[in-house]
Amino acid sequence: MIKEDISLKPGNVAVLFASERELNMPDYDAMDKATMEVAESLPGFLGYEYVRNGNHAIFLSYWEDMEAVGRWSKHPLHLEAKEKGHAVWYDAYRSVVSVIAHATVFRRVAP
Repeated sequence: MIKEDISLKPGNVAVLFASERELNMPDYDAMDKATMEVAESLPGFLGYEYVRNGNHAIFLSYWEDMEAVGRWSKHPLHLEAKEKGHAVWYDAYRSVVSVIAHATVFRRVAP
C-alpha cells in the first residue's frame, strides 16, 4: 500500500524487511501491533508501507536518519520480536537498511 502522506527527502533512511512466514502464527498479531505502536512513537519515525501476498510480505519503514533507525533496532520490544521471529514466526527474511538518495510518489486520480 502506497501512502502519499509520507514525505521523504535525501538522507532519510528506508528499512526494507522482506519475509516469508505462515499466516496466523500464535502471538504474532499482538506483537506486530505492539511493535508498530512503539516504532510510531519514536523520534525520527516517518511512516511505513507494506504489501503481502500469501506467506510473502515486504514491509518498508522510513526514518529521519540512521540515529532513528539505531533507536529502533536497540529497543527492547524490537529485540524481543526479533528473537521470537527467529525462534518461531519466520521461515526466512531479509533486512536491508538504505539511505535514500531520491524518492517520488505518484497516484493516478480518477477523472
